Amino acid sequence: MYSIVRNSCFTLLLLLLTASAASSQGNVISSQALLGRDGSIVVNAELENADLNFQAYPALIESTRQIRNMIWLGIDEESPYMLQSDFEVSLQLAITTVDAANNSTTYNRTLTVNYKKDEGTPYKAMAYHSFFGKVEVTVKVLSITSNVAWDVTKVLKLRSEIDPQRDWIFNCSALLSGFADDGVAGGEWKVW
Repeated sequence: MYSIVRNSCFTLLLLLLTASAASSQGNVISSQALLGRDGSIVVNAELENADLNFQAYPALIESTRQIRNMIWLGIDEESPYMLQSDFEVSLQLAITTVDAANNSTTYNRTLTVNYKKDEGTPYKAMAYHSFFGKVEVTVKVLSITSNVAWDVTKVLKLRSEIDPQRDWIFNCSALLSGFADDGVAGGEWKVW
């Protein structure tokens, strides 16, 4: 009895994982970042991000349900630099977006984070700006202001993400390319 339940659970888990992988196939999140630990968060620094599948495979897109975009500023927990004291930092950003019809828009946005060293004191470790429908995003740092004398940018990360949700054209009679043929008749794969 136990083995039947275990096998049924395993089969259900395998089906769920397969369904999850199939539904998300081809919907790759494009993510680019400026890391303060590398010295890349400075005034006039630019962060460019694009939906590469939209640019490379437009003929294979059946429909785009939604494109979620997010720009966020946060404390970089992987930075080797120490958080020396409480701080607040604001980055004023110029955001240029391009949609699928190649319409461009530019606007400014300020993102602010802060940190408190005292245990149990709440602080804002991440600030974000979200929007929809853009296939290209460029973020330019216009200004950096902080309330401390040390270089707080060394512990920051600025990231741009493009998350498209698409349906792709499926053609079961089209031949797949890029797979090695092991000599089986008709190029079929062995199933064991």
